[in-house]
Amino acid sequence: MLTLRVLLTALCALAVGFIIYNALQPAVKSAGQSSTTVSTLQKVLAYFAPNSPLATATGEAYDKLHAFVRGAAHFAEYALLGGLAAWCCFSYTRVRKWMGVPVLGVTVLAAIDEILQKFVAGRGAQFSDVLIDVAGGYFGIGFAILTVWLGWKIVKRHQKNREEQL
Repeated sequence: MLTLRVLLTALCALAVGFIIYNALQPAVKSAGQSSTTVSTLQKVLAYFAPNSPLATATGEAYDKLHAFVRGAAHFAEYALLGGLAAWCCFSYTRVRKWMGVPVLGVTVLAAIDEILQKFVAGRGAQFSDVLIDVAGGYFGIGFAILTVWLGWKIVKRHQKNREEQL
């Protein structure tokens, strides 16, 4: 159990570091990263659906796709953090009231993440990004809670079957 706690705590710290690192990137670098992702996505889409409006998006359609990719990245990084934080919390305690720690942590980090961006060249804080981040974090927490609950159900069923066999 100690190894699991150390691993999950370290992964949470790495996820927080990754989020803060991304928040501190200048606008040019951040936009370049997401443009590369959009370009790669368009190439993949063009392979499977060459006439897809997403694969051939330019102008305003490209800007919308770019905004979607950036939003999805915000959601995904916070979903990962939320899941890791909840699993980490479960590794320390099964007392339900402590699940507020990952919820509060995700919420506060989302706000700090956007506030930090106000001090980075070309970047700014957007309340909509905070909402996307929090939604992603809460999704990850919900996913972790569901997986732990299912795991407990499986273990209980297995224990019950073993007792019946004896």
